[in-house]
Amino acid sequence: MIQKNKILSILLFALMSINFTACNSTGIDDNNTTLNENRPVITLKGPIDIQIPLGTKSVLTEGDQYTAFDQQDGDISDKVQRTHDIDFSKAGVYHITYTVTDSDGFNDKKQRIVTIKASDTQPYTGGTTYTGSVPFIGFTDNSGDTLFLNIGQHYNPNTYYATDLEDGDITNNVTVEGDISDTNTQGIYTVYYSVIDSDGNTVTKERTIYVGYSMGNNIGTTDIESFKSWYSQTCGQTFNDSLYNENTGQYNGAIDCSNSGLSDIDLTNLSIFTTIKSLDLSNNNLSDIDFNQLDLSENNVKVLEKLDISNNQLSDKTMFDPLFNLKNINELWINGNNFDYSRRADREALYKTFNNKSLTIFF
Repeated sequence: MIQKNKILSILLFALMSINFTACNSTGIDDNNTTLNENRPVITLKGPIDIQIPLGTKSVLTEGDQYTAFDQQDGDISDKVQRTHDIDFSKAGVYHITYTVTDSDGFNDKKQRIVTIKASDTQPYTGGTTYTGSVPFIGFTDNSGDTLFLNIGQHYNPNTYYATDLEDGDITNNVTVEGDISDTNTQGIYTVYYSVIDSDGNTVTKERTIYVGYSMGNNIGTTDIESFKSWYSQTCGQTFNDSLYNENTGQYNGAIDCSNSGLSDIDLTNLSIFTTIKSLDLSNNNLSDIDFNQLDLSENNVKVLEKLDISNNQLSDKTMFDPLFNLKNINELWINGNNFDYSRRADREALYKTFNNKSLTIFF
């Protein structure tokens, strides 16, 4: 009988031991706890700072694009929750907030800023008449307030339209001042578009046309051909002409100079572009990059959405300073370099270098 009791005691002790091993305080196997350190990341596409006239009833109906990715869960864009605090009846600054939570309970949050503007002299106070709402002038060529033309390229000054929440289409009321009939001479020209609605609210749109320039650089055929030659010789790549708009200087594609064995690079060749979707300089031997060569003057319209300089020999933190003047940058990859961003204060300082507060930096 004593022998049986001894055997039972051993079995009970073994069972109790099984119940209390192989788990940490979170109930997750110790071998998998590193998964909790990978937080989800939301990336917003399109404008971050949005301005709309008072009386507008919706925002980002078609341009509200975003993605969410988690190292453990993969693509979790369908889990993003979108909320806002917008009161379309009042002028002010509002927010659209995006949040997502991964399977480990970690979350990320991004925001767009929406500014609703009203007339300074007669603020819109709600109701159905929209009295005091400011007219809107836009351009049918989708080039915005800045346009880039090659020398000799014709400019059509009549590619405009005007609307008002109370009066509707008031395009016929627009007056145009400024002459750009001669585009055979390199120069910078300004055309002014003005309109008045039935309440006396006035708006003037100033449009700057660069003939033969892209923020100070010629964008004629010779320069784009020179870029293609440089791109082929330096990066071993072929330029995709179908994604390039020679009128605006926009390139809706990626410039890929990764894995090219580069120890130095001259970015002056890229200054002909006003927009680049992605610039990849990763996996080279670069110890310095001069971003001033992109010709990023103050308040310019240039856009670079994604910059990857990972896995190089970079260490100078001041190299990022010129990038503040970019209109928008969504992703910055700097991992695999000699930067020291072990301190939270240094990481926050880098984040503040950029004017897009929805930027994701990969350390």
